[in-house]
Amino acid sequence: NSSTSALFYITVIIYCGFSFLKIAQNKFIFKFNGAINGYLFFLLVLFCSFLWQRTEVYYSTRLITVAQIVLVCSLTAQWINCKNDVYLAIECLVWSNVVNCIYRLLAGGIQEVSSSKVVGTTAYIAVTLVIVFAFALFLYKEDQKKIYLLCAGFFFIVGLMTASRKAVLGFLIVVVIQFALKDKRIFKNFLLVFAILALFWIVLSHVEIFSYAYKRLQQLLDFTSGADTTVDASSQTRQLMRAVGWESFAQHPFLGYGVGYSYTFLQFGTYLHNNFIEVGVSLGIVGL
Repeated sequence: NSSTSALFYITVIIYCGFSFLKIAQNKFIFKFNGAINGYLFFLLVLFCSFLWQRTEVYYSTRLITVAQIVLVCSLTAQWINCKNDVYLAIECLVWSNVVNCIYRLLAGGIQEVSSSKVVGTTAYIAVTLVIVFAFALFLYKEDQKKIYLLCAGFFFIVGLMTASRKAVLGFLIVVVIQFALKDKRIFKNFLLVFAILALFWIVLSHVEIFSYAYKRLQQLLDFTSGADTTVDASSQTRQLMRAVGWESFAQHPFLGYGVGYSYTFLQFGTYLHNNFIEVGVSLGIVGL
């Protein structure tokens, strides 16, 4: 909405100003690396896609969005020069998302979570919370500061409250990577992971505010195991999206159809719920 987008743009302007000051301190030498070059190439392919795309409805909005991301990532690369700078960037991401979660909960997330289905202010940050959950655990393991463990717990709770299955599976993957692969004591590490996952499952299945997340995860397990092929319409729709996306990609694999094809010609009204297939359909092998 207008209030959050205004806050976003104000924050971006402040951040860009800070980054430009860093560039000025480095005698206006702009550093390019492999990631920035990849971003710029992707932006170029997206910009040129108007030459072959089937619809221009989403062209300008997607171009602006990607250009913003490329700008922020490129500016960030200018001030990250050492390990301490990387730590600072991770700390900023963790604390900014603490604020993000508090804002969304105060804006109506708590009331929405208490209902039978989570929508709205908390429902769109699930993957972000998985990422910053991993960052918070990393900072705790590096510095042994319990405040980062509390941050990780906060992200975990809000992530489960979104009832996103990607969040649930993402948290599980992060826990396995962080604890099972931390050193060579494989047996002990896997016992620890098993204990954590058992506790995780108990909490998910017995705490009321996580009941909808548990129900959706159970539906996904039933659907993937073939125990029930009708219980979860969401999984069926996403499976159909992936199948249609693959078929469309196979017909125009090199350059794709241009952005917005899944919204208009495929008539789903949204993206294909698989970022790789969506980019493949939109920009083909070149963009992917």
